[in-house]
Amino acid sequence: MKQYRFVLSNRDRPEERIPASRAYALYAWLLSQMPEEVGDILHQQGETPLAQYLHYDFEKKETVWTLSFLADWLSEAADPVLAGLSGISLHGGTYSAQLLSCREQPSAEAMFEQARQIETDRYTTWNLLSPASFRQNNRYVIFPQERLILQNLIAKWNLTYPAYPLDDEDAFLALETGIHVVDYRLRTSRYSIKRTKIPGFSGSFTLESRLPAPLEEIWKLLTLFAPYCGLGIKTTLGMGGLLLSDVSSPAPCKSFLGYPFETAAL
Repeated sequence: MKQYRFVLSNRDRPEERIPASRAYALYAWLLSQMPEEVGDILHQQGETPLAQYLHYDFEKKETVWTLSFLADWLSEAADPVLAGLSGISLHGGTYSAQLLSCREQPSAEAMFEQARQIETDRYTTWNLLSPASFRQNNRYVIFPQERLILQNLIAKWNLTYPAYPLDDEDAFLALETGIHVVDYRLRTSRYSIKRTKIPGFSGSFTLESRLPAPLEEIWKLLTLFAPYCGLGIKTTLGMGGLLLSDVSSPAPCKSFLGYPFETAAL
């Protein structure tokens, strides 16, 4: 399991900002480069073991494409495509691609151990780098509700690490009681997929956790995992990309994943 990050630029208009919605076309391109059976498997699944998104780094003035492969078989299928990638031809433009990083995703055991050792403030800010949304009762939910956040992250964890399921209903209810959205800077947004505009939200929000030690470790585990799996629906198609930060720190925070958080100009 791996996470790749590329800088993309339009070869004809290198200064042009690439919109987040182009991640859908990049997903289609990626599938076209891999064996046909890979696409067949992904289309048969509900949750898929791939999260990818585009975001524009205002400080560096560059567009970054992040891909997280949450299953070894999918990562192995993508490696030959992404190793040495220098260009992507899409309808409407050709993009140059420069590899920023390629990191192995930690094992479940390593993430459990890291969660035990993390010392964090109760408050964590979730910076959305591409629009996010949830789906409930056949309607889109355009605000980050605690129950939906937990359900979404736990479902993705169980898909990625089936040998280490989080399936205790009592623990889930206690987690839901112990975390709260206490601050937000959000705006409604629409994410375009073909001719559909999916209602969602962009910006940032802060969660406070007041949990006993065993549940606090589970919550830390989920926050470790969230930047890999993304938040909400359609993370395979470019939605729900995020970075986390400790709001109590005046200086740039050190990521739970072991490398500095980027500045998310939202």
